[in-house]
Amino acid sequence: MTDLKKQGQILLKRNGFWILLTFLLALLFTGIIQNNSLDSTHSTLIANANDLNLMGETGRKYSLDTRIDKKFFDENEKLYEELSEKYEVDKYKDFDYNEASEKEQKEFDEYNLKNGEYLSSLKSYKFTKEGLLFNRDMYMFDGLGIVLVLALAFLFTSMEHATSYYEFSKMYPWSRKKDFLMKVLIGSGIIFIFSILSSILSYMIISTSNFDILKIGLGFIPAILKNIIYLLVMFVIFMSTGILAGNVIGHFGLSVMFLFFLDLLDLIFANIKNIFTGGFEWEGGIYSIIDRIFPEGNRINTVIRTILRPINEFDRTNASRLGLLIFSIIVFFIALSLIDRLKTENSGIMIMIKPIEILAKVMITLLVASYGTLIFQNSVFDGFSIVNIFIFIILTYVFIKIFNILFKLKLKV
Repeated sequence: MTDLKKQGQILLKRNGFWILLTFLLALLFTGIIQNNSLDSTHSTLIANANDLNLMGETGRKYSLDTRIDKKFFDENEKLYEELSEKYEVDKYKDFDYNEASEKEQKEFDEYNLKNGEYLSSLKSYKFTKEGLLFNRDMYMFDGLGIVLVLALAFLFTSMEHATSYYEFSKMYPWSRKKDFLMKVLIGSGIIFIFSILSSILSYMIISTSNFDILKIGLGFIPAILKNIIYLLVMFVIFMSTGILAGNVIGHFGLSVMFLFFLDLLDLIFANIKNIFTGGFEWEGGIYSIIDRIFPEGNRINTVIRTILRPINEFDRTNASRLGLLIFSIIVFFIALSLIDRLKTENSGIMIMIKPIEILAKVMITLLVASYGTLIFQNSVFDGFSIVNIFIFIILTYVFIKIFNILFKLKLKV
C-alpha cells in the first residue's frame, strides 16, 4: 500500500497538470455535447410531430418548450400508424430499384413523386423516436471518457518510455511488473472518479431537460456501470500496448495492430491475392472463415467474434462487452508476461520487445508494399502481369530497409 501511495504521488507530480487538464476538458465537453444533442433531438422531434399533425389535419401544434413524455408519444403514435397506412410506408420496404423491371421502376418513381414529402416526414419521425427510446442508455454513455483513457495510457507508458526518466525509474524499490500494475490501478481509479462525475453531470442535464421520458431515475445505473467497465477495459488495452512501446508512435501502431490484427491480416492476404490474380477483391478470406465458423445471432459466437475483431464486431450488447473484456485480459497478460524483458536501453524506439517488433515490421512492410504494387497494377496494367510480382518483391525489399531504419530510431525527450 505504501508503494502504491508513492507511485501515485510520483505520477501526479510528473503528469498532474495534463491529467487535470484532460479530466476537466473531457468533463466540460461531455456536458456541452450532451446538452446540444438533447436540444437538437428535441427540436427535431417537435418539428417531426408538427409535420405529422399537419398531414393528419388534427389542428394540434407543439411549441418548442413542449415536454417529451409518454403522453406526447401516445398522442402521435396512433396518428403515425394511420398516416403510415394511408401513404403505404412499407409498400417498397424491400424494393431493389436495380433489380426491378422498367414498369416497376416507373411505378416506384411515380409513387415517390406523389408521396415523397409525406414519406420523408413519417420516416424522420420514426427514426428520431426510435433513436431516443431504444438508445436511451447512450445519453449516459461518456464518449469523451476515451480521451482521458488515452491520455492516461500514453502518459503512464509510451511517453514516459521516451524520456530519460524511464531509465531513472529502474532505481525504484519495486519491479517493473509491480510498477505497471500500480499504474493500471491508479489510472483505473482516476477513470472511475471521472465516470461517476460524468454520469452525475449527464443525469443533471437530463433532469433539467424537456425529456421527461428519459427521467428513469435509478434505471440509469446499469448504463453507468457498463460505461465504467467499457472505459476501464479500454484503459487496460491501451496500457498493455503502451508498456511494450518505446515512444508514442510505437504505442499508436501497436494499439492498431492488436485491435485490428485479423483485419490487417485479411487486408494483406487480399492484396497479395489480387497481385497474383489481377483481381479486385478486398477480403482475404478470414472474414468468411469467421462467418462460417461463428455465424452471427448466437451470444457465444458474438463473444468469440468480438475477441477476434474487438473493434469491428463490438456492438454494445452484453455478449460483445464480454468479448471485449476477454480480449483486454488476453492483451493484459501478454504484456505482463513480457514486461521483465524490457530493457531501458531500448527506450525511445518504437517497440521494445523484439518478437513484437519483428511481427509489426513484417505486417506493415507487406501491407505498404502490397498497396504500392496494387496502385502500380491498377495504373499500368488491366489485370495480372508478371511485372507486378517483381514490383511487389522490389517494394518489399525497399520497405524492409526503410522500416528497419525507422524502427531503430530513438525518439527521446
